[in-house]
Amino acid sequence: VADTLYRFAYAITLDLGTASQAVQHAYKEVSSDLERFYKEDINVLPLLMAACWQTFGGAGKPKGSGTSAVATLMGGLSLEERGAVACVDIVGVSVAEATKIMKSEENTVRQLLASGRGKLMASEPV
Repeated sequence: VADTLYRFAYAITLDLGTASQAVQHAYKEVSSDLERFYKEDINVLPLLMAACWQTFGGAGKPKGSGTSAVATLMGGLSLEERGAVACVDIVGVSVAEATKIMKSEENTVRQLLASGRGKLMASEPV
């Protein structure tokens, strides 16, 4: 779960340090309920992703300055497009779950996903 959350955080922040801070904050947000989630067999990843998105994505912070292939490709997308692509294509949650994570309408997430995918497909190979 931690590795997947970190990949999500990096995809939206495009910065290793900021991604690490977002992940730490997300765990702090849900840590008091982790035992209950385990006992009730609740998938904690979407909750952590939502906390991470709320911390970084929801605040509309600018993208980082990473130089990796991921940062180069994802840097051409808006923050919201990165969020949708990271949720669905990188982490693998459903569009319905992505709407909850991003606190957005399903049609909006679908549009962001289509737009982001289109930009990624049109970009030059890295």
